[in-house]
Amino acid sequence: MLRCRVWALHVVMDVVILVASCCYVVAVVTGHTLTPTLPPCEHTASYLGERRALRTLHDDTRGLYWTKGWPNVNVDASDHCQWYGVVCDLPSCSVTALNLRGNALHGVIPAELSKLVNLQVLDLSKNKLKGSLPVELSQLHALRALSVERNTIEGRLPPELAQLENLETLNVNNNRIEGPLASAFVQMRSLKSLRVYSNNLSGVFPPIDKALMKNLTELQLSDNGFWGPVPDINGLTSLQIFDCRRNNFTSLLPDFERLPKLIRFDASYNRLSGPLPHLAGAPVISFFGVHDNALEDTISSLSSKLCEVKQGFIANVSNNRITGNLSGASKCVLLALFAKNTGRSGEIPSFLMNYNVLNLNDNIGIVGSVHFANTTRLVTMALSGTGITSITIDSPYRNLKHLMIRSTRILTLDIAKFPSLMYFDAGGISAWQGKSIPADLRTLRKLQTIILDDCGLVGLLSPVNVFPNLVMLDLSVNTLTGPLLPFQSPLLQYL
Repeated sequence: MLRCRVWALHVVMDVVILVASCCYVVAVVTGHTLTPTLPPCEHTASYLGERRALRTLHDDTRGLYWTKGWPNVNVDASDHCQWYGVVCDLPSCSVTALNLRGNALHGVIPAELSKLVNLQVLDLSKNKLKGSLPVELSQLHALRALSVERNTIEGRLPPELAQLENLETLNVNNNRIEGPLASAFVQMRSLKSLRVYSNNLSGVFPPIDKALMKNLTELQLSDNGFWGPVPDINGLTSLQIFDCRRNNFTSLLPDFERLPKLIRFDASYNRLSGPLPHLAGAPVISFFGVHDNALEDTISSLSSKLCEVKQGFIANVSNNRITGNLSGASKCVLLALFAKNTGRSGEIPSFLMNYNVLNLNDNIGIVGSVHFANTTRLVTMALSGTGITSITIDSPYRNLKHLMIRSTRILTLDIAKFPSLMYFDAGGISAWQGKSIPADLRTLRKLQTIILDDCGLVGLLSPVNVFPNLVMLDLSVNTLTGPLLPFQSPLLQYL
């Protein structure tokens, strides 16, 4: 027969508070409502050791100035399991999670946190922590998630942390961590997410042990100083996100193989060379970014490779060395194509007008006319720096919101047929040379940005109506006179 020693029993009108020790039952009964509360913790040696560790964290990180503070930890007798951000396992009262994300911690992470031997989640991100990560954190063998991103942590990432056999998430991004990344971090059997982006890491990225890293779903390395070959991710069958932007990788990109779950691949802003890879091995990819490299391919080859993926996705291959005539492109199911390159030429095929975004900036060899039909899906069109000479529209086209035709050879434009336009950059075109600001602009009430610099405009500003949503206006290098009153807008930030 179970017997519970009653510590306290209070009856105040219809409120009964009962605390029972042996069965860890604490309840507050008000009318018909039963609300459980935490039982008191037994002050064992392990409990007191964890309390001292938390007290050290509080003192070392200016706890009195935290956004959400703890009671006076040096004198308060309350259970630390009830403090902000502390989660305990009951009935043992052992700390299993510590979440002080964005809580204004200033200082160094104390090694004493290793005393929280049952800790599974440690989140100290978005604070003002400095110094290096203590090696002693490698003693937290129950740890499943370690997040310290967006601090000012320095030094090397201790390779001993890779000994945490249960760790699934390691987020140290947006710090000042430096040096090479130890190979042990790509040999962690349980790891699912590795985020080390926006640090000062350098050296050759170590080869990934694919037999051990079967669970890896996210690998983010961007904004560091890694060099050498791009990490070989082929065969990582759980991988969904790979991002190595803004490094110094110089290798060829291997063809994609055995990447059934890859959704996002971004290797932009590196020094990659050679042809673009075949993508058939990544059947569900939704974004493929390799812009601002030195990749070399032809339009027909590029188009064929992109079309290996049977679903719609976004590809950004701008600022590479893609050559050939646009007529060599095949009709793919891409949602958007960013095609800013050197060497592209020819007229724009009509099927490209069915993309959501078409960026052909800075390809002087692209010529001819652009025709907007009723079937066109374009939301954004960028033709700046091309040889396009005219844009024709069958009837008012309401999908287009962004139009960039800067420094083109367009001589006529019926701008009023784009009633949904929000961003318009026609700087440097000669369509309005020696003329006043086109009166048709007054009908485009949704415009937020107007750029008409160096267009040879003359006359008064007064004929143009107020733009209620205008944020940016650039009319520089023209010969305009009169007050700027017609362009008054409560949202205007740049004039």
